[in-house]
Amino acid sequence: MATSSAMAHNSNPGLDFTSRDEFTDVILVFDDDRKLYTSRSILAVLSPVFRRMLSSDMKEKETGEVRLPGKQLEHIQHILAWFCRFSHVQDDNVEDMIPLAHEYEIQPLLKRCEDSKYF
Repeated sequence: MATSSAMAHNSNPGLDFTSRDEFTDVILVFDDDRKLYTSRSILAVLSPVFRRMLSSDMKEKETGEVRLPGKQLEHIQHILAWFCRFSHVQDDNVEDMIPLAHEYEIQPLLKRCEDSKYF
């Protein structure tokens, strides 16, 4: 399933990041060519890794696309939803979120996962 139950309860279909809207300025592209649509601002505040990627002279800054090889759309979707406060760290996603929190240096999420009763 592409959305978590927390995301599915929202009436705004853009909150699952699977559709482009007027604020989309970056696209996350996965190995299977599925995409998540979000904003540079969200990614830059969320992660120092994304901030560097989108503000340096890397191709991601120019193309507006960030390829995420080996990553699962649903796992990144959970992280974006957590950051935007319409998803929670839960037993069914905590193990997927921890390695990504480390890789993208998302310290508040890492702390939340480690403090979670599910970890």
